[in-house]
Amino acid sequence: MNDFFRKYRLRTFLIIVFAVSGVFPASGGICGESNAAISEKRVLEEDPGRDALLLRLSGNDALAKNIIDKHSLIVGSKLTINCPPELYDWMVDNVSVSASLSRLYGRKYKVTPGDVYEYHGVDGDDSVLEFFRAYQDSVSTVYIGRGTIRVFHIPVGGSFINHLEYFRDDDGGSIVQNCMYIMVNNRINRFFASILFALSDVEKRVLEIIFSMDDTTLKIIRTFMEDPHLVDMLKRPDLAVPDEASDIAVRMRETILTETSPMETRKLGVLIEKARNEHAR
Repeated sequence: MNDFFRKYRLRTFLIIVFAVSGVFPASGGICGESNAAISEKRVLEEDPGRDALLLRLSGNDALAKNIIDKHSLIVGSKLTINCPPELYDWMVDNVSVSASLSRLYGRKYKVTPGDVYEYHGVDGDDSVLEFFRAYQDSVSTVYIGRGTIRVFHIPVGGSFINHLEYFRDDDGGSIVQNCMYIMVNNRINRFFASILFALSDVEKRVLEIIFSMDDTTLKIIRTFMEDPHLVDMLKRPDLAVPDEASDIAVRMRETILTETSPMETRKLGVLIEKARNEHAR
């Protein structure tokens, strides 16, 4: 009974904190001033069916099972983004390239091959994540990882499962449904860490490191959609750069070529051209 009331008090307190802090729900996000996103965030209830689904999608991964069994917090969010879904999908599928492109706009995110897991991500402010893609299909992705996030300048170590589901809305935009399980390593600190997480929006910090998912993402996509020379530069990476090409377009092409391949660069050029044509209709 004491355990029941302890969990009830914790859940009630977190809901109050989320409501007071403006996190439940909230608006704003990664799409910049003229292409705003709408974000709806909430603390999720326990769901054995969802637990079983994540464990199955992760291939019964041992770390995933430990996180599901001992999680400190489950956060859900729904993000509606007014941008071409194909380009947003490309950004998510190419996390290391997205991080590199974000640095052209002044961000510090960096995602490289990891020593332990598939990826090693840092944000330039002492937050470090090691993570891997446990599952992916055309409409969803599951990431599992661990690391240290600074919450109000306090380093908090833990692990996470992140389940992303993608949809398209009737206006041609993207809807991202996110569910993240967060487990704090130190049991003594779990209660206080849950409070800090609620106040600091740690889920957004994790997503920023993995996907560079802040306003920079929409700046990148806006350049994809509007630069007059970028499409041809990507479709024909073997040709010389036009003299009138912008500096950001030149640096983008160099980054994409370095991080992927000429074939993938051409594919992205075709994808951007298709998105532009559909947007013009």
